[in-house]
Amino acid sequence: MFEYILIWVIIFLIIGLIIGSIIFIWHLIKSQSKPSDYFDNKINDIENILVILIAHIKDGGILYSKYFAPIQLETEYLHGLISTVNMMAKNIGEKAKLKKLEYDQKIILLNDGKIVRGIVLCKDNPSTFLEDSLTIIVKGFENKFLEELQEFETSNLEKFKRTDKIIEEVFEKILIDAMIVLWTETPECKEILTKEEIDILKIASKLMDKNQFFTLPQLVKMTHKKIKKNMKDALYIIEDLVNRKYIMNYYKQVDRQNVKI
Repeated sequence: MFEYILIWVIIFLIIGLIIGSIIFIWHLIKSQSKPSDYFDNKINDIENILVILIAHIKDGGILYSKYFAPIQLETEYLHGLISTVNMMAKNIGEKAKLKKLEYDQKIILLNDGKIVRGIVLCKDNPSTFLEDSLTIIVKGFENKFLEELQEFETSNLEKFKRTDKIIEEVFEKILIDAMIVLWTETPECKEILTKEEIDILKIASKLMDKNQFFTLPQLVKMTHKKIKKNMKDALYIIEDLVNRKYIMNYYKQVDRQNVKI
C-alpha cells in the first residue's frame, strides 16, 4: 500500500515539475518577445500615421499639424475631419470620452486633454503604442504651451511649431524624418557593401521612385517583407547605412543643393 502511495506522490511531483517548467519557459519566451513586439508596434504605427493634429477643444481650430506621409490633405478635408470629431464628441458627452472612430475608410485616434484634443489620422487600426504616444503628446503640448493656451489666438499659430520637438522625442527624430538614397549600383559595390546592404539600398531606391523620399519605418517594413529580415535587425543595418551617408535626410540634402557658392 505504501509503495503505491509513494509511486503516486512521485508521479504528481514529476507532473508538477513538468507544468512548472512549461510555465517558466512560457514566461521566459513572453518576456523576451515583449521588446520585439513593442519595437514592431512602434515601426508599424509610425508607418501607419498620415497626420497628427492638435485642435482646441472649445474653439475647434487646428493649432498644430504634422504629416507623416508624402501627402498634403486639402484644408476642406481637415475641416470636415475636425467637424466630424467635434460632432461625435458632443453626441457622446463629456463623461464617455471618444477614443477612436472611422472616417473616410481611415481610423481616427483621439485623446482629450484639458484644453486641446490630439487627433491622429491612420491608414489602419493602430496598436496601444500609438494610443500611449498620443496621450504623452497631448500632455506635453498642454504643459509646454500652458501660458499661450490661456491667451489663445487663432491668428498666431507660429509659436505652436515648437511641438515638433515633442513629436521627435516621442517617436525618435530619425524615424519620422524624410530620407533619400545617395547610392548608385556599380561593380565595386560588392567590395564595400554586403549583399543585405545592397538589397536594402535597392528597396530604398524603389521607394524613392514612388515619391521623392521615404521614411525609415517604410524601409524597415519593406525590408522585412522582401528579404525576411526581422524589423529590429533591419533598422540596425539601415541606421548604419545612414551613418555611412548612403541614406540621408531629405531636407538636409535639399538645403545643401540650395546653398549658393
